[in-house]
Amino acid sequence: LRRRIPALLALVASSARRGGLGLRIARPPSSVGTPLWRRSPRRCAAPAMTTRRHAILHATVSFSGLLTLSAAGAAAPPNAARDDDDIASARRALLAAIPATASGAPATNATLSPTHAARIERLAETLEVLARPTLRNAASDRRLDGAWRLAYSNAPEITTLTTLPLGFRLDAVYQPVDLAGLSFENQAAVGNAAIPFARGSTRVVGDLAAVADNTNRLDVDFRRVIFALESPVRLRRVVAPKRDPAAIRPSITVTYLDDSMRLTRGANGALFVLVRGAASESTAFAPLTRDERAELYAETKRADEVVAGAGLRNWSTTFALGGPRRS
Repeated sequence: LRRRIPALLALVASSARRGGLGLRIARPPSSVGTPLWRRSPRRCAAPAMTTRRHAILHATVSFSGLLTLSAAGAAAPPNAARDDDDIASARRALLAAIPATASGAPATNATLSPTHAARIERLAETLEVLARPTLRNAASDRRLDGAWRLAYSNAPEITTLTTLPLGFRLDAVYQPVDLAGLSFENQAAVGNAAIPFARGSTRVVGDLAAVADNTNRLDVDFRRVIFALESPVRLRRVVAPKRDPAAIRPSITVTYLDDSMRLTRGANGALFVLVRGAASESTAFAPLTRDERAELYAETKRADEVVAGAGLRNWSTTFALGGPRRS
């Protein structure tokens, strides 16, 4: 076999020159010992198809288990299997790093140690880099539809709600999306450790708009925010967020998406790691219908106007203490 290798190599090279065949030599990866999620994705450029003839020649020679030759009318496809393995490993590492909470509340950089939060965000960035080459038209991908539970975020609008007055705390946060209706909501449950029967909720209702120059991004127009106390007494207050003209327009950019997990970035770069809810959760946290939204907007034409951002966060944290203060 060793005596025939030079002749076989010459035959493959000659056929490649005559027919325009792609020649690829696969070697062991140079990143041995490096965690899969830290490797940069490798791609092989596909050579032009042969114009003289579509010869197909496959030669596989094993020499100490390290040499593989493949020549064909088109180059072998990129090493998609290894790329998929890297993405799957990065995905598992990210989810494993995010701790679950008894109340279902998302983990945040305000509730975790700086070291732990930094590790989560580093793993998220690694997954985003690996997924970037294949992420296309995510903003119109039907997998976005449904109710998503927030697992981790470092967004100020989330971290501020981790410390509420009168013993209230943030519980589970869901983000239902309806691409057909271009609707988007953030729904959060609020509980109280000292008074278990005291429950409340917040619901942010917004409209989505496609972005012509970025098929992975959707602009968001927040229309109403509903604060409700459901027990022991029932209270409901609605606020109309007013966008600060000097602020960046709210948006969500999808940086990773599969059937059960997605990563998005806010306009300010804040990270949101979400996992798909069960079928029962999708029903329980479904967004308002088109008619319900129209009714809400008509009902609250004179809703309190609060500048989005810090003003809205101050409004929410003072609501339980006797009503909003205008910002």
